Amino acid sequence: MDFCISMTTDILLSLQDGFRPGANLLHAVEILVSGSVDNQSFLDSGILSCLIHVLNALIAPDGGNHSKEPVGVLEVLLDDLKQHKFQLGPEQFSDNHGQLEIEASSSSFQKHLDTKDAISSSPKLFESGSGKIPPFDMEEIVSVAWDCLVSLLKKAKANQAPFCSANGFVIALPFIVSDIHRPGVLRLLSCLIMEDVKQVHSDELGSLVEILKSGMVTSALGSQYTLQYDAKCDAFGALWRILGVNGSAQRVFGEVTGFSLLLTTLHSFQSDEEQNKELTNSVGSKIFTYMMRAMTVAVSDNAVNRTMLSG
Repeated sequence: MDFCISMTTDILLSLQDGFRPGANLLHAVEILVSGSVDNQSFLDSGILSCLIHVLNALIAPDGGNHSKEPVGVLEVLLDDLKQHKFQLGPEQFSDNHGQLEIEASSSSFQKHLDTKDAISSSPKLFESGSGKIPPFDMEEIVSVAWDCLVSLLKKAKANQAPFCSANGFVIALPFIVSDIHRPGVLRLLSCLIMEDVKQVHSDELGSLVEILKSGMVTSALGSQYTLQYDAKCDAFGALWRILGVNGSAQRVFGEVTGFSLLLTTLHSFQSDEEQNKELTNSVGSKIFTYMMRAMTVAVSDNAVNRTMLSG
């Protein structure tokens, strides 16, 4: 399975500059199904569905581009995040969304794996149901989709710039409340903030601090989500890692009154108790521990922040 994910990611990365008319668009699929990978396991994983979705979004039925300008994988994945039901509000999201379609799409690909000619000549491969299901909607390959997105942005300023310009950080942020999406989106957000050495986009770290203060996340469309206890711990863990490697992030943390998290977090414990929410001592201790780790690294070798904390 790790080999399949690695191969798929490498192929998608090779396509990041976009397709132009005349390109051999099915070459990537041919590589996957003709390689030393168990076909049935590959289908069951849903990874092929992710690749087919991206290819389908990049090309028109006649084999050319949907538009005259080259469209890259980054744009396709970002567009999937924009259109995800999760952006419309908590009531629109279901973890079971697309499950039946996933199973159907896997079986529909089987007949295309018998021969190389079937892969390279049949347009039906791109007309199957899988092309209609964005990878971020498919639980089986959500992690692959986030892996691809992170790989496109990691140490790639040329990709990070358009992603930020397209409000990508704000679009991705609400997914932090989802158990399924949270590992991937936190790696993405952490990557962007960590690599912003001079903190040109200091609002990104400010947004992460703000959701920890308020316990709420707001989508680009105005929908609001509550940050649950596990999500708070994971977010504090990401904050700890960010502050540990980026000195400028320490400065921004102090400027956005990050140390007020001490009071807001303790106050949230009291509020939860008053509202009869289940907050066990072990959960409260866990959140407090993760928060204190972030506070500790925020003042490490930073006299200004230590003054802010003591003041």
